[in-house]
Amino acid sequence: MLIDETKQKVDKYEVKSIPNSEKNPKAIQNWIDKVAEMRKNKVSSYVSYNKNYPDIEKLMQVWPEKMESTLKEISLPDERINLTVENYSRLICNMIDIPVHPQNSNKCLIESLHVLFTLYSEFKQNQHFQRNTTGENVGNVQSKMFY
Repeated sequence: MLIDETKQKVDKYEVKSIPNSEKNPKAIQNWIDKVAEMRKNKVSSYVSYNKNYPDIEKLMQVWPEKMESTLKEISLPDERINLTVENYSRLICNMIDIPVHPQNSNKCLIESLHVLFTLYSEFKQNQHFQRNTTGENVGNVQSKMFY
């Protein structure tokens, strides 16, 4: 069966042989149209940013020891900080070296947040930063920002 890979609810298309297909071009065209429709609606896995952002691999690199030790001593800002969601987002992105470009501010903030959530996803999938059986995080302070 062909199954659409998007998050949208879709039908499953059964692929079967068509008896006397040379006499049934309508059935063949119907199948071709369904496949074309599925491909047209497929969500791209590639994101094109308007500005330059750091590579996710670069953002996952271990921070300098001075930064690590400082983060062990201070508390990170939480939801109680008196900032708008927009400014809080800017603060968090800047703390982990994800720029929020000033031009077209809202769009750039959305792109920066996309990089942040992509980074979060990478940390969650990376075995080095997975939680161990006692529930503690393995890895550095940088990874603890996401847990």
